[in-house]
Amino acid sequence: SKKADWDLGMSLDAVSLASHVDTVVLCTGDGDFARLCSHLRHEGVRVEAMGFGNSAADELIEAADEFVDLAEDEETFLL
Repeated sequence: SKKADWDLGMSLDAVSLASHVDTVVLCTGDGDFARLCSHLRHEGVRVEAMGFGNSAADELIEAADEFVDLAEDEETFLL
């Protein structure tokens, strides 16, 4: 059995890149990233999150500067 758990890797990459970028875009609805959003915003980085609004965590939506609901543009994001 294998588990794909990229939360830590994504977070480390985002924190490492924070001083080199203006914006970080997270493609997730996982509320575990809310603290990362808060940290990045504190560092002066704009944070945008993209996910499916019906399953995205409220904490993430509130922590990001902008949240894009992928379900609102079905022709672009859904097959």
